Amino acid sequence: MRLLATEEQASRLRVHPVLVLSTAEGLPPEERDRLEVAFGAVVREVYGCTESGYSAYGCGQGWLHLLQDWVIIEPVDADYRPVPPGTVSHTVLLTNLANRVQPIIRYDVGDRVLVRPDPCPCGDPAPAIRVQGRASDVLTFPAADGQGEVKVPPLALGTVVDRTPGWHCSRSSRPHPQACR
Repeated sequence: MRLLATEEQASRLRVHPVLVLSTAEGLPPEERDRLEVAFGAVVREVYGCTESGYSAYGCGQGWLHLLQDWVIIEPVDADYRPVPPGTVSHTVLLTNLANRVQPIIRYDVGDRVLVRPDPCPCGDPAPAIRVQGRASDVLTFPAADGQGEVKVPPLALGTVVDRTPGWHCSRSSRPHPQACR
């Protein structure tokens, strides 16, 4: 979303959405404001991933509230030890409570999250989190014209590599988030 907003602000992208829905991407309040200005649209956030579908929904205070009857998330450090509320995790382990066909238990999603240590001011009693983003880096390359940079999110590159015959990528938490061969 951030990259798209930058392209829109630089007039290299011309879209006119009515709603911008950010999923599985940390969205700090200042970025939410920038997206609303860049796209001229309402910005809402939900948290989800392929392994669970939607896991949390945004509130007016900028927090995401967990759908506790659908998922369990466990924020952990690099050694998979629980981190206390108020501490940004290294990753999060996800258990999908809704998928009875293929149970997903303690899956390492790779997201860094912050669990709110106190009740959310919006009044929603569900635990509130902020997603800091995936623990992988954005790749940066020089632009073809020599002016500026081109940024490529790792998911975009992983998708291309994953669909290239003869290549295989698998998720593992150690030693690298993506291992390709």
